[in-house]
Amino acid sequence: MLEGHTGSVTTCAFSPDGELLATTGSDRTARLWRVADGTEWAVLTGHTNWPRDCAFSPDGSLLATVSRDGTLRLRHVRPGVVTVHCASAPVSAASPGIPTAP
Repeated sequence: MLEGHTGSVTTCAFSPDGELLATTGSDRTARLWRVADGTEWAVLTGHTNWPRDCAFSPDGSLLATVSRDGTLRLRHVRPGVVTVHCASAPVSAASPGIPTAP
């Protein structure tokens, strides 16, 4: 069991290589977990409302989170390092979420 979010988990996504799990929660955070041992690798903050979706890029180098605050945040994910955020942009409230690769 993963312990870290202080509220409910809203979404999750595995990295393409299966080594990381990203979760988003009602506590307004996204978290990265090492799948092999279940340890928390990073806590990502910045959204002012709960993130409603998350997805890794096909090569696993970026994590995107979209929130009910109307923003999309992109973060670089590299071994041992997560850039706090490399981009933030407004999105439509009607947006269905982040499209995932087929």
